[in-house]
Amino acid sequence: MKSTSIQYVIIPWDESLPLETRDINPSSVLPDNSSGENGYHLGECDIFPMYLKQLLGRTGGDGVVEVLPLKRMGSSSGVYAYHYSAYASNTESGAREQNPNTRATRLAMACGLHSCRFRGTVYIGRLGYVDTSVGRQLQNLSISQDEIQGACHSPDLRSCIQSQFFTVVNDVPDWLQNSARSNYQDGESLSALASVMMNHQTSEDSDDDDDDDDDESCDDDGSTFSQSEKEIPHTEGNVALQSSLPSSTTLCLQCRGPSKSLCPACNSAYFCQEPRKCQTNGWSHQCICPTWQIYTERRELLSKFGLDSWYLKLIGRDCQLSDKPYEDFLAETLKVLKPGSWWATEIDGWSAGQSGSAKRVDASIRRSYEEGFSLDTHLIPVEHPVDDERWLTWPKDEVGLLKIESWEEYYSLRDIPLCSPVALLCTFPLTIYRAITQYGSVPLTVSKMLKRPMRIHVVGVEKEMNFLDLFKEVGFLLPQDGSVNIELTFVVRPDMLPPKCKMPHSGSGRGYQMRLDLASNLVLNVQSGVYGDNELNPNFDCGSGPPDIIMGMNAGLYAYESWRSVVSYLKNNPHVVGVFTDYNEHSGTNCASLGGGKARESLCINPFRQPRAMPVYCMNLPQFSNGFFYVYNEQTLDE
Repeated sequence: MKSTSIQYVIIPWDESLPLETRDINPSSVLPDNSSGENGYHLGECDIFPMYLKQLLGRTGGDGVVEVLPLKRMGSSSGVYAYHYSAYASNTESGAREQNPNTRATRLAMACGLHSCRFRGTVYIGRLGYVDTSVGRQLQNLSISQDEIQGACHSPDLRSCIQSQFFTVVNDVPDWLQNSARSNYQDGESLSALASVMMNHQTSEDSDDDDDDDDDESCDDDGSTFSQSEKEIPHTEGNVALQSSLPSSTTLCLQCRGPSKSLCPACNSAYFCQEPRKCQTNGWSHQCICPTWQIYTERRELLSKFGLDSWYLKLIGRDCQLSDKPYEDFLAETLKVLKPGSWWATEIDGWSAGQSGSAKRVDASIRRSYEEGFSLDTHLIPVEHPVDDERWLTWPKDEVGLLKIESWEEYYSLRDIPLCSPVALLCTFPLTIYRAITQYGSVPLTVSKMLKRPMRIHVVGVEKEMNFLDLFKEVGFLLPQDGSVNIELTFVVRPDMLPPKCKMPHSGSGRGYQMRLDLASNLVLNVQSGVYGDNELNPNFDCGSGPPDIIMGMNAGLYAYESWRSVVSYLKNNPHVVGVFTDYNEHSGTNCASLGGGKARESLCINPFRQPRAMPVYCMNLPQFSNGFFYVYNEQTLDE
């Protein structure tokens, strides 16, 4: 078999040195007729580890070559990172190879490998199967530095971010655009396999020792692979979970001890001050520090809402550090923390339905806007649809829905004074309405053709259970002539239902259910269960049929294992649109990448984000409830 030179890329640990594309001739590593390790011949194995071992031997090193797939081989070639480990540190070259490699680590983060940390020089190569005259063979293939240059500067591959680092932005290759999705799917497969093996082992243990009540099938840390509310290990690549866990004090990103000192470069992460070495030990922050600086610079833009000055006291520095200013605003300024009001769950959260306020939620009780908002009537929207005169004169989109682009426009449409704080709660129905108008034109058109309601499954519902009647607002903004009908199905995990929300069993064998006819054009179903598993099939067990749109508000797809089934469903059903919101830009970018390059590029600011800055315990990124939109399987009418 003839062999030609192929190219690979070197990523030096020293950022003052450029990336370098080099040539290698496979025959010089493993001649055609010779055998490599384990008796493999050229065309049967990856020759790159052998090449690096030869190179290592020539420099007097004694390390081991490790291989990490950045994107595994599938129907197309794979891309792999090669590096030395166990390198002797008592030599000059060995000491150098212990230095952090921030550029290679950024590349791994861009591929969704957020826990990966590289040290020393890293080599990037491509491997794939090629049809040859002697059949299909495994070969090392060429890769150039242009393919990975952008990811080595920022793990955020969106063009709006890359343009901050490069005058001319190269197109991101498909393999890199979709590598995070591929690696997430690999994790899903491993999780499913582990779950099967664990269940099998549990069954065997039960058979072997039925009397051992203390035998549990779980990891040393108590975690399992079931679809329960599972926190994933902390990495700087995953801020989704951290975003939902505010603390009474800010914490060092590295050691988790109390700290009020921000990284001077990005002003986004807390670290202990000298003489503690937390920022040095937490060197992986440097991989995202320049990108976080860009995110943080958007705080002023994100903090503008076009409302009267009442919200200014909710976006200041004190609100970024604690929930106390918001609690004081609700309790002392608005005086709305009354029994039965919709504001109660704004204070102590949901806590799997077990917080003090959540325990008092009874979803079977209907409340008017006046009762729920507990505000003067002139401050709340009227509890009926947009009047005919305003409907006729208001701008509309391509499918005849009202175009509402800001809180200011919504307030004007609904005759709400700008001094009203209702946006703090209306972020939830307005976010759903925004999803319908921005991403629902094709599903809405199809549902009209089929003469049925457009079905939206809202997954991961928690505190929304406290103000179900507020979602009438979605129906009030839609046409009243019968041309548009929406079926919302709120999917609530059983472990998230508070005691008073254990609704009467329907007898269908599908958990607890409730149906509310909120408006003439809007039905809201509540369905308990874990979406997408054997218990709750999206095609048959939620509302009247399969979804046209799946939504998740403040989703944090990386944070919980139960989202895997949703991501998998959207991958297997590309005609279903997935719309999600997230608290901050970093979490939003990473979660959007699970839908591929197009989904990542879709990340945008939600004009109906909550006008309130939210605290986070170890970072200082701009954070707002329903802050950012991203969409999977986006469809347009002109496609």
